[in-house]
Parts: sequence; structure tokens; C-alpha cells
Amino acid sequence: MIVIIFMKIVILSDDLTGASGVASMINSGRTVTLNYEKLQEIYIDQFDYVSINLNLRNVNEATARKVMEKILPMFEGRRIALRIDSTLRGNIPVLVRMILKTRRALITDTIPEYGRYTENGKTVYNGEEKSIYEALELGVKAETKNELVISDSRTSIDLDNLAKLCLDNNLVPIDPGPMIAKYALKLCGNDEL
Repeated sequence: MIVIIFMKIVILSDDLTGASGVASMINSGRTVTLNYEKLQEIYIDQFDYVSINLNLRNVNEATARKVMEKILPMFEGRRIALRIDSTLRGNIPVLVRMILKTRRALITDTIPEYGRYTENGKTVYNGEEKSIYEALELGVKAETKNELVISDSRTSIDLDNLAKLCLDNNLVPIDPGPMIAKYALKLCGNDEL
């Protein structure tokens, strides 16, 4: 069993690029990125921020669900975040639904530096829109019992405000990384991002 003493947040990501990307955005305190399979072998209690590659981007839904059923109880009562692919690829619907079984969450799909933003529940990039609600298949599989807020955002200031909202209201932040990094730094009282 893993004993967690110092850890402030666990960041779950469906791929290694996302897990390491968020860890590099935080760039503060004791941060580690590791693969889910190695989780038991590393003493993660010595880190402030643990970013985990779940390696679920290209697996089937049943496998994604099984991994989430195993990992979420490990961090019950701890702060978690979910890093998603900005194009909403992979098993994001499964990951979000599993989180919503026990927690409330806020999702936005904004990367200001790339011109990607969220408006009226849609991710907008290069003039193309994609409904986040439809991408998450929330209307099809209503097996969640907790609230998901899909928030508009366009700027780094918007993401900062949403990170504070998540922190103040115990919401799991879900985004491609920029909001999660701000959220993680706020946990340590560091707003410099």
C-alpha cells in the first residue's frame, strides 16, 4: 500500500506527453511524472505533484474503465485533476464519467497560446467548433451522479479564475493542462504561471 504524506495533487493523463507536459508547466516544488504501471514501485509520498500517465488513449473502453476503477480509490480524499487531449481524442468520456461517480468537476478546453478556447460548451479552434457535451457522450450514458460544469474560457486570466473556482469549490479541474497547472500552483500558494 502507498502512504501519501506530502502529495498535494495527482494529475491523471491518458498519455505520457500530456502527463509530462502538465508537470513541466508546474515546474515548482517536487514534481514527478510516472507511468501507471510503475506507480507501486515508486515512493510518491515524497512529491508535491504527481503526474500519472494512464496510457489509455488507444485502449478499449473496458480497459480504460478497469484502470480508473483501480486508480481512483487509491487517491480517495486527495485532490486530483484530469488532463485531457485538446482535440478530445481517446477515452475521455470514460475517464470523466468515472470521476463524476464520486466527485464534481469543471471542464474547459482552452489553450490561449494556440488560439483554442471554449465558448457555449464548445471547443473552438481555427473557426471549427466541437461540442464538449457531445464529445463526452454525457447524454448517452447518464451513469454519473455528480455535477460537471463546462466553462467558457478564452484567456490565461479566465483559466486562473477557473482554477481558483475549482479550488474554492472542491471541483476536479479537467483541461489540456494550463488550468490544471494554475490549480496545482494555487494549492501551494504560488500563483506565478
